[in-house]
This record gives sequence, structure tokens and C-alpha cells, in this order.
Amino acid sequence: MWKFAHLASVLLFCFICIFSAYSHANNSVYDPYLKNELLVLKGNKLTPHSNFQAPQQYYLFYKAASWCPACRQYTPALAKYYKDLKAYDSENWELIYISNDDSTHKMSGFAAQSNATWPHLSLKGIKTFEQKFKLPGSGIPNLILMDTNGNILKASYERGKYVGPGVVLEELSKRLAALKNQN
Repeated sequence: MWKFAHLASVLLFCFICIFSAYSHANNSVYDPYLKNELLVLKGNKLTPHSNFQAPQQYYLFYKAASWCPACRQYTPALAKYYKDLKAYDSENWELIYISNDDSTHKMSGFAAQSNATWPHLSLKGIKTFEQKFKLPGSGIPNLILMDTNGNILKASYERGKYVGPGVVLEELSKRLAALKNQN
């Protein structure tokens, strides 16, 4: 009887340790700043995102605005890339849009026009997020690839010089391919 009780307590301890490690593995430094602040495109309107699943590995932050000609040209292509890459790997990464627009109405219009189905940080959320995290680059469009610990892995700006979003997407694609090859 004693051996059974001991075995049961050891198994319970192992279960608690594994569950605890798993439950904390998906936490990121961004979670408190994204929680309840994300919007998603439904029809032609951005609405609260009620079932956001945080990525396991990477965040791709996209800074742009409806009034920016380069953003209006680039965003539809990024929307196609997003859809294709999400079909390839939906768990390890997520794109979060950070708008330079001054209203949710403008954000909604731009999202609908561009078919931007990714999560959008609310205007209130952007202010808090940008106070906490200093993203590189001053211009738009700007992509920043970061891990869930807050480390910048690649950005459209390197040492103050604009290198464009292509290098960031290439880096994300390489990292996701490497994760697939590990499995």
C-alpha cells in the first residue's frame, strides 16, 4: 500500500511539473499588452478579437498606415503572404498590426481594402505597447520579427538604415522551415 501511495504522489508531482512547464511555455513578454487589446476584421469592420491564440515562437509586428502610399501598395501582398504562411504553420507565429492611423474607422477601412485578416492592436493598446517596447525604425511600412521573449530577430531597419520588409519575411520563412525540419 505504501508503494502505491508513493508512486501515486510521484506521478502527481510529475504531472504538475509538466503541466506547469507547458502552461508557461506559451507565455510571452507581450501577452499582458495584447490581452483584450486585439481587433480582427469581420466583414468591413474591426471587432474585438475574442479567441486569440498566442504563437509558440515568433511575433511579426507590422507598422503601417492607410495614408502611406508604400503601405497601401505593400499591404495586400503581405496579406497574401500571411494567408499562405499561416496555411503552412499556424502555431509558431503571428502577425500583429500596429497602425499609425488616428482612428479605428481608418484602420478598419484599410484592413478591409487590403484583406488584412491578421490581429490589429487597438489604438489604446498601441499607446501602452509602444511605451513598453521600443521597436526599431521610424518609417513605414516596417516589419519587426521578434521572439516571445522580446528579442529582435530581424527588422526592416538595420542600424538605422531601411532594408525593407523582404529581409524580415525571408528570415521568418527560414526559421519556420527549420522548426518544421526539427519535427
